[in-house]
Amino acid sequence: MVKLLFKLIPLVILLSHPFLSYASETRVDLNSRVEIGKEHFSTGNFENSYQIFKDLFLKNPGNETINFYLGRSAFETKKYEEAVFAYQRMLISQPNLSRVKLEMARSYMALGSYQEAKRIFNEVLNENPPEDVKENIRLFIKAIDSREKKHIFSGSVEVGYGYDDNPRATSSDKTIEIPVFNNLPMNVGGKGSDYFFTTSAEFAYI
Repeated sequence: MVKLLFKLIPLVILLSHPFLSYASETRVDLNSRVEIGKEHFSTGNFENSYQIFKDLFLKNPGNETINFYLGRSAFETKKYEEAVFAYQRMLISQPNLSRVKLEMARSYMALGSYQEAKRIFNEVLNENPPEDVKENIRLFIKAIDSREKKHIFSGSVEVGYGYDDNPRATSSDKTIEIPVFNNLPMNVGGKGSDYFFTTSAEFAYI
């Protein structure tokens, strides 16, 4: 009985150690903060959700749940590049997370990186996801194709109206002498004036 008592004493001392108590409280606080952040996200308070998960990420950069909701909150607050980084961190350790790939593809699409988004969407399609997921992916790809097929027309038309007091560029004299013809007088009719119109058009297609 005495031996058993001596064996139990170190165990009691170990369990009551302040460090273990602090670690337990830290895990509880972390879980509590994560749940609060998720609650903000589910109710549409994306900015609050982003701030919570951003703070949690700085202390727990390897936590997948934190990275996932940080990415989603960043996307909803239009911080698309930060969303991509969050998903990339997750895929480094687990490259087969289809849901994370889809979220990252959406982020690339929002950034205007259509080819990269399309590549990831097709990659998930090749993994044979559920039919409803396939349909959503096809809709995203269709939207990308329509955005890439843009037709741009541009052009301009100019109209001018003017007056020239001597459009024929003649001398003010009615006759002139030309030396090569032994100063033979020649009738040039005198200078004249006239009104004129000019038009020009330019069109471009991209």
